[in-house]
Amino acid sequence: MDLDLVFTIGCIALVFAIPSIVSAYSDRSWPRLALVFAIVAAAMIYYPIHQQPQAYTLETLPDVFLRVVARFIS
Repeated sequence: MDLDLVFTIGCIALVFAIPSIVSAYSDRSWPRLALVFAIVAAAMIYYPIHQQPQAYTLETLPDVFLRVVARFIS
């Protein structure tokens, strides 16, 4: 798998995990699955950053997402 793809999937997964965690806390239940999902997403974000720190900065995030989307569209 490409590092850009891993990073993008991790970011999207983390965005989906946050509402699940908030929902579980509002229901006063323990967010087991949501926390596992968030940890896996965080690991998917950490791995590409650890491999190529200069390629994944705040300034390059839109470029990374657009490269991944453009690869799947074309």
